[in-house]
Amino acid sequence: MSLSIATRVLTGLALLSVAACTSNGIAFNPPGGTQHTVVFAANYTGSTVTEYQSPYTGTPTTITTGIDGPYPIAVDHSGNLWVANYTGSTVTEYTKGNYTGSPAVTITNGITGPYYMVVDSSNDVFVANDTGNTGHEYVAGNYTGTPVTISNGIDEPDYGMIVDSSGDLFVSNYGTSTVTEYAAGNYSGAPIATISNGISGPEGLALDTAGDLYVANAGGATVTEYAHGNYTGAPIAIVLNGVDGPTAEAQI
Repeated sequence: MSLSIATRVLTGLALLSVAACTSNGIAFNPPGGTQHTVVFAANYTGSTVTEYQSPYTGTPTTITTGIDGPYPIAVDHSGNLWVANYTGSTVTEYTKGNYTGSPAVTITNGITGPYYMVVDSSNDVFVANDTGNTGHEYVAGNYTGTPVTISNGIDEPDYGMIVDSSGDLFVSNYGTSTVTEYAAGNYSGAPIATISNGISGPEGLALDTAGDLYVANAGGATVTEYAHGNYTGAPIAIVLNGVDGPTAEAQI
């Protein structure tokens, strides 16, 4: 791992995730890359989401309809805004160009205190719940239908999820200090890999363009890097300097 990548991990700047849009309380439009024109911020206390246009110093647009204790938010690859409402136990979608209008979709099935969310390149939505030790996949085109339930190997999954370029899903399990990988198309099946080497209280996850996985270990005060193709092996890098209870690695 180069010094520049290590520095980016430590400062909470971004590793590039080519397949998914993730967020806890801030999201960019367009997602991915390095040039953004719009920034969204979730305001949990006021139950609003604010939209800031570049250069971000003007008066923001405030989104309130359907918002109830928002925590994770994300912008999908079509430019639609997704808001996970922790207090209201819903996930709401706002159409690009009409963010202040009524939600285009309101998901309630399987939602119980949504705490983490990721949208993949197909605009499928993955949600980790704060209660129940489950995650769910909501398939594009049928968001309000019965979700795919992810429970095998899951224990306190609400701190980190990410999807790689092949569609595999990675989940941080804070309770067991593991990261589990699920094969694309079989998220409800058994994990195809369980990563435990060097893991302690994992929260944030990130992927770089080579497919290497980075884990923020809140329990161990480290960031560990795992080589693509050998995730269950020993970490190829462990970042210690300047790290103290890391909880997230931002995706841009």
